[in-house]
Amino acid sequence: MIDQMSLTRTDGKHGTGEISKLMGAVSGVVFKNPVVETYKEAPQATIIVSHLEALNHSLLTRAELNHFIDEQGHTTNILVPNDGDSIAIV
Repeated sequence: MIDQMSLTRTDGKHGTGEISKLMGAVSGVVFKNPVVETYKEAPQATIIVSHLEALNHSLLTRAELNHFIDEQGHTTNILVPNDGDSIAIV
C-alpha cells in the first residue's frame, strides 16, 4: 500500500489455444484507489483509464466513469479512451 492506494498484481492470458501459447504469460496491475483521488495526488499528471468493459476486467462502464469524471470537473486530465483509440503523449 502506498498512502491510500494499493496495487494488486493479476495473472492473465491473451487469447486462447495457439494464440495464447504464442503470446506467453502476461500480468497486469490493478490500482485500487478512486481515479479522482489519484488525480488529486498528482494533479499535473495525465491519467489514462483503460481496459474498461473488457471481459472480467471491470464492471464500471466507460459512460459511468466519464459521467463521474465530468461531474468532478477533471475531463482535461483524466482520459477514458474507447476501444481502438490512440492517444499521443507529447
